[in-house]
Amino acid sequence: MHVIAIAAVGAMGAAACTDETLPLQQQDSQLWTLGATSLEFGWNSGKTANLSNWRELTCYSTYGERYLLTSLQVWREPSGNLDNFIARLKARCTEYVPYDGDALEQDDSTEVTDLLYEGEYRSDNGTTRVSVDRQFAGGLLLNLNPVGHDYVRDVMLSRLHKSSVGNFLEEAPWGDQIHMALGNAGAIIPGSAQNYAYLGCPEQFVVTGLALRYDQSNGKIRNIKIYCRSLTHS
Repeated sequence: MHVIAIAAVGAMGAAACTDETLPLQQQDSQLWTLGATSLEFGWNSGKTANLSNWRELTCYSTYGERYLLTSLQVWREPSGNLDNFIARLKARCTEYVPYDGDALEQDDSTEVTDLLYEGEYRSDNGTTRVSVDRQFAGGLLLNLNPVGHDYVRDVMLSRLHKSSVGNFLEEAPWGDQIHMALGNAGAIIPGSAQNYAYLGCPEQFVVTGLALRYDQSNGKIRNIKIYCRSLTHS
């Protein structure tokens, strides 16, 4: 198992990374801004056989600069398969709009869901999402198979919220996290247990997209990465 941080890539490549920011709110560019530079953080199983191309959803680039990743829905492996793994995945982007002057909240009427991939799967499914009020995804917790750590069994988005004492983001208490999408092990603090890998955005960054590669012979996720951009108040 390898947890890797991939170098920042700006609009013109790695050499073009800058502190430039773009307005998240069209009417007030001096409030919250989403950074123009995207960072990638990924997990790699080490398996290379039968890999698909990258299947990617970048909310920011696909739907607009106010769209962030807010939900993942996953399905279990086919009935009769003794392995336990994600075999189908949908990702949801939602637009954030101004709320009460100094905050942002999701506009659930703007939700857009994309199918990233599917192999053979059964109807059993589950969802991990950030709260529908004023929270953001700050990372992705992966539950891996115990022997080999070479495919993904379950996922959970970690959550950030605006601090009650200032205009910055902070982690929501882990006791307040929604459990893993398929319920494999409940809410686990990153680093506290074996068989887990945590892909976390840096401080004051939020998740804006997701990409994965899967084994085309069995449908198991072999590589997965998140995209992060800074979200700051000015």
